[in-house]
Amino acid sequence: MNVNLKSIALGAILLTAAISSSAQEQLLVDSPFVHERSMVAETGEMVTGAEVTPIYKQMVGLLPKGWNMVFTEQRLALAPVVWTKGEQWTTVLDEWGRRYGANVMIDGERQQIVVSPEQDMRPKGTAFVYSGNELHQELYNPAERYAEAEIYVMERLKGLQGTVNDAVNLHQAQAQLFGLMAQVEEREKEQAELAKLHARKLAKEKAKALAAEREVAIASQPVKRGPVTIYHDGRIEIALTKGLLKPQIEALLINTDLIKSPDEMIWRASEVYRWANDYTLNAESAKHVLGRVLSAYGLAARIKQNGIVTIDQKERI
Repeated sequence: MNVNLKSIALGAILLTAAISSSAQEQLLVDSPFVHERSMVAETGEMVTGAEVTPIYKQMVGLLPKGWNMVFTEQRLALAPVVWTKGEQWTTVLDEWGRRYGANVMIDGERQQIVVSPEQDMRPKGTAFVYSGNELHQELYNPAERYAEAEIYVMERLKGLQGTVNDAVNLHQAQAQLFGLMAQVEEREKEQAELAKLHARKLAKEKAKALAAEREVAIASQPVKRGPVTIYHDGRIEIALTKGLLKPQIEALLINTDLIKSPDEMIWRASEVYRWANDYTLNAESAKHVLGRVLSAYGLAARIKQNGIVTIDQKERI
C-alpha cells in the first residue's frame, strides 16, 4: 500500500475508532509499560523524539491514547524502536516493521495492534484492517492474529511462572509478562555486574599472587658482589684467583658487610701471602668462608663489636 492509500486508511481507522470507542472496553492496565500520556498528538504526529530499547518498554507511548499493542514472538517484543518529533506514529511502526521483518496489523475498530513475523500473505510493515478494506480483513483474519498473540503471551507467562487464569485478559497478561521480563533483565544485569566484580576480584588476587611469586623469586636469586655470591639461605661463595691473599680477604669482608671500608681491617700477617690458583670456595656463612681461607695459612680473624676485623696468626688471636 503506498503512502496516500495508507493515509486514507488511517483516516478511516481513526473515524471508526471515534464512533466505536464508547462501546469498546479500554484494556489499559496498571503497568510500567503503559504510558498514562501518549506521545501522539491528535493529528497523529509524535510530539517528541525517543529511542526505546526494546520496543515493549513503554511501547504505548508510541500509540494514540487508548490503543494497545500485542506481540506473537519474543524477538519482536525485544527489537528497539526509534522515532523523531513530527513523524506519524503509523510511519514509525511501518518503518520499524520493515526493518525487523514484522507485520504490524492495525485494527482500527478495536484500537488494537498485533505484531507478528512477516509471511507470504502477511508482508513486513503495517497493514490496516476494519478500514473499509474487506481484502485485508479476509487476509489478516484479526481473530486468528489475536489468538496467536494470546498463545505466545500465555506460554511465555507460564514459562516465567506468571499468573494465568480465565480472569486475566490478553493485555493484562502481556503487561504482567513484560513486568516479569523486566525483572529477568534486571536480574541478568545484576548477575552480569556481580560476575564482572568477581572477575575483577579474581584478577586482582591473581596479580597479587603473581607479584608475591615474583618477590619470592627475586628474593631467592643469589646476589653477586664482586667475587662474592650471597645466596638467599645465607650461604656464601667466593671466587678466589691466583694472586695476593690480602686484597681477596678484604674483598670478602667488604662484600659480605663484615666491614664497611678497608680501614676497618687490621692486617697483621705477611703482605706477600698469595693464593695459589683460581678456586671457588663456599660455606654456610661469610665467617665460615673466612675461616677456611685463613686456616690454610695458619691465620685467624677476630671480629670486634666495633666492626674492626683483625687478621693475625692463630696463636695470637
